[in-house]
Amino acid sequence: MKKLARSIAVASMVTSPLAYSAGFQLNEHSASGLGRAYAGEVAAADNAAVLARNPAAMAIFKKQQVSVTGHYIIPAVDVEGSDFVAANPPATTKDANADNVAPNAFVPGAYYILPINDEWAFGVAANSYFGLSSDYPKSYSASEFAGHTSVETIYISPSVSYNFNDVFSLGLSVSYIYGKGEISNTASQNFSTATNGLAEVGQTLLDVNGSGSGFGWSIGGLWQIDESSRLGLSYRGATDLTVDADVDAFARNVKNGKGKITFNLPGIAEIGYFNQINDNWSVAAGVQWVQWSRFEDLTVDIESSEATGILGEYTFKEENWKDAWRYSVGADYAFDEMVTIRAGYAYDESPVKPEYRTLTIPDAARNWVTLGMTLDFQETGSLDLGFAYLFGASKPRVEEETTTVANGNEVTLTKFEGQLTSVSAYILSVGYNIKF
Repeated sequence: MKKLARSIAVASMVTSPLAYSAGFQLNEHSASGLGRAYAGEVAAADNAAVLARNPAAMAIFKKQQVSVTGHYIIPAVDVEGSDFVAANPPATTKDANADNVAPNAFVPGAYYILPINDEWAFGVAANSYFGLSSDYPKSYSASEFAGHTSVETIYISPSVSYNFNDVFSLGLSVSYIYGKGEISNTASQNFSTATNGLAEVGQTLLDVNGSGSGFGWSIGGLWQIDESSRLGLSYRGATDLTVDADVDAFARNVKNGKGKITFNLPGIAEIGYFNQINDNWSVAAGVQWVQWSRFEDLTVDIESSEATGILGEYTFKEENWKDAWRYSVGADYAFDEMVTIRAGYAYDESPVKPEYRTLTIPDAARNWVTLGMTLDFQETGSLDLGFAYLFGASKPRVEEETTTVANGNEVTLTKFEGQLTSVSAYILSVGYNIKF
């Protein structure tokens, strides 16, 4: 069971920190890649959007190309459970059900590749690798556990590649990263009861929001095995992104505070294979590893407060995630020079350990079933369309509690017990590519 609250050795003070989302990586880059579940994406190189996964793949392109993409994500995340005061569960149990706690989202991207000569190529990408949003109603019965959470990132990445001998190529990208986020939650009726009214119903228990920037990098390689097949490898380096934050924390008596928080973003390694079997058929497969074990906790270093609060480091959420893997396969079929259709399947592991799953982390292992098509208008460009249905591999349990310390002993205040009854999503993608 996940304990959300951190004691502060004062009997009358409690904390109920809610935090971040789980598995908040964004794979949505190219619309054509979505159609085959991003299988072999580091090697397929359909269009300039390959920059998001493997800068070495620029060596394949003989003409300049611009690709713009948009992905509309329609999640369906539902929760069923109950919230109660630990000392008196029968009399205080309240239904804590919520539907559609993850709002719809739009993820854009833009990419440009410029072949300089037979060896060198340059490119630039603007896209995102991490993001999430969850929103529970203000009247939610377990609002001490779940409120509003949002994370947005923007990556601007210039890249360069070198083609050694038409067999091997290497690529390197550097990224300017801008990120912002907010985490907030409020006192429920049960939480107010458990604290003997110290926390009023609807009172802010935690609100941390801020923005900041940093830098990252990635490296890739491409092996042209023969005329019809190639193997791609890439690694995106782990990044520590420190942001300036505004902080309100009931447990620390911090109001209108200032501080800093560092997000330990994971490294991502990927290998992919692409094979053009004949003029009509091609197949692809890929494996991706995400270093989520770096994401251990969320700690804000509180530097100031208008109230007489407790300053210094405050860990408001333990994560303790584990590394996760993603496996994908896909195939394309070209009817003619204009129309290509594709399909794919992927399995995404969840980085969240069962004992650390929370309401603001509506995460489970996921299956991807995808379809797509490309209309190639030859001289004027090409249009990519993609569709994906994601569904949870299980309906995982969620158990959380808030605690404080009284007379040297940890005391449980409120509990939530329930499960994620739906963890699914539809993704609609469109991309347009221009060669010149």
